[in-house]
Amino acid sequence: MSDENALLRAIGAHPDEDTPRLAYADWLDEHDQPERAAFVRGQIEYTQLKDDSPRRREVAFRCRQLLDAHENDWLAAHPFGRDWHWARGFVESFTSTPEALHGADADLFDTHPFRRLWLWELNGDAAGVHLIPAGNRLAALDLIGNRLNTNALKKLAKAAHLPHLRELGLMFNALRDTAIPVLCGEPFFQRLDVLRLGANPFTDEGRARLRTHFGRRVTFAHDREPERLYTLQDDYLRVGWGNDLTQFFLQAGEHEQRLAVFDHAGALLGIERREVVQKAGANYQQRYKTREAARDQWLAELGYTSATIKVKRFQFGDGSGLTPFNWWAEMFDQTNSPERPGLNEAIDRWLGEGQYRFAFGGSDVWFDRNGEVTDT
Repeated sequence: MSDENALLRAIGAHPDEDTPRLAYADWLDEHDQPERAAFVRGQIEYTQLKDDSPRRREVAFRCRQLLDAHENDWLAAHPFGRDWHWARGFVESFTSTPEALHGADADLFDTHPFRRLWLWELNGDAAGVHLIPAGNRLAALDLIGNRLNTNALKKLAKAAHLPHLRELGLMFNALRDTAIPVLCGEPFFQRLDVLRLGANPFTDEGRARLRTHFGRRVTFAHDREPERLYTLQDDYLRVGWGNDLTQFFLQAGEHEQRLAVFDHAGALLGIERREVVQKAGANYQQRYKTREAARDQWLAELGYTSATIKVKRFQFGDGSGLTPFNWWAEMFDQTNSPERPGLNEAIDRWLGEGQYRFAFGGSDVWFDRNGEVTDT
């Protein structure tokens, strides 16, 4: 076994510890890979800087620069097919299928500190979960959009090889009230800290029973995992970088400008507002010019550079903002929705293409995972 492989196996076996990762960073420096080493150390430092500060912004900015420049090379040996997420210098979450777990993906668990897996293409059968290698350190498992029913849950409950699991995502499946005795009775589900059950056709009474049993540990929201980054381009939205190592989104209203500020790790730092003073009796064209002038003035103060940004989900107080789903998500919550069967294509497209929505409070824009507009 090579020194590198031994170091990577130590990282995979101890995903919560920084020491093996820092030892690997030293190895990278010794083998002429300073950018990769800097990325590992930078992402570790970022997690240790709990509060917003100039240093934390600088670290987030530098890590994003390194990732944008080198990610393809770093993943060349082990490409991931769908979504993946970096944390503390390594890919800690990724997407797989039963077919892929039959092949190369199973071997990745030995040398990667995986904490979250999104497993799809189960086609109503939870047997694919048992292909996850024993000895895994998964803390979260997403089984979104797999058409799982009560019988599939019974199979899932027998998965004894997931001892570290604390979060389970079961959104957009076919779970009805008949699944409640399984969810509330099987020990597998009782040790979870978070159980995501949104977009399943439970009755209102069924959801109430689940809330009574699990309390705050169950959620029926239509949420993906909280660390997921969404890409926003400046074609439709006024987004970019400021001169203080931040990313931002500026929403220009007739009477108020709203600015969402993020660091380059995608974390929301805050929301700022400015009033737009309109002259009494001004016509529409005059009000529009006033609004645009106020927006341009604020952008100039920010040192605005038009750019693609990558941020986590956020919303303004009125509900506008970045969300994963459109109106059809609610149809999956209804027990006898006549529209539900025709919406399977929509959820498959969202899962496959990464589509998500930016809501303007009346106007929606859909993007794919690269930030390209797919629908308005």
